[in-house]
Amino acid sequence: LLLPWLLAGTSTAHGTAEQPKFPIPPTQTDAQIALLARQQVAAKEASEAATPHVLAFFASDGFRAAVRGCCPEAVAMSAGELLQRFRAEVRSAELAHAFPSEQDGAMTRGSHFKVQLGEEYGFFLNGWQVGLASANASAAVATPLLPPALGATLLPWTPGKVNPEDIAETSVFGCKEFADANKPTWQEASDRMVYVAHNMRRVDFGSDP
Repeated sequence: LLLPWLLAGTSTAHGTAEQPKFPIPPTQTDAQIALLARQQVAAKEASEAATPHVLAFFASDGFRAAVRGCCPEAVAMSAGELLQRFRAEVRSAELAHAFPSEQDGAMTRGSHFKVQLGEEYGFFLNGWQVGLASANASAAVATPLLPPALGATLLPWTPGKVNPEDIAETSVFGCKEFADANKPTWQEASDRMVYVAHNMRRVDFGSDP
């Protein structure tokens, strides 16, 4: 949400940013809206099913003994109060995504968001969009780039190689599979999500991509 405001004072405001080679997608695509609606229903059902077990855990002697040393105030709270506090912490914890501030160099390889792309497109691209926007390809398709964490540089994704990001997005989060796993289109990429971490520990620094 802060990205358009942050970019307002950069080269985009001075008219020096490059024109995007792909169209700017809506804030939420139809596929994302439908996916979110399905996941909200599933999450509510899972939460209601898990609540009795969580309350039992918070009320257990083992849990009380484990937190007595670090959090004595928690011991004095009922299981219901602890659950309410935990839910409040979850709702207030930020969703964070770390990305390199350098324009070039080893830290900007692969499918990581880059400041330069933010200036060019004006929104926070997901990893698939970054792979397409960074590659020398047509406006229709391109081969995504291997994340550096998997030992890659700027090599294309190897056909037939397992892609953990794709597996997580389709099997865990329910995103639609690409028609061609090795050549997602810009529309297919735009239907995917931005990778974020739920910063429950409120860490004030990013990861090393």
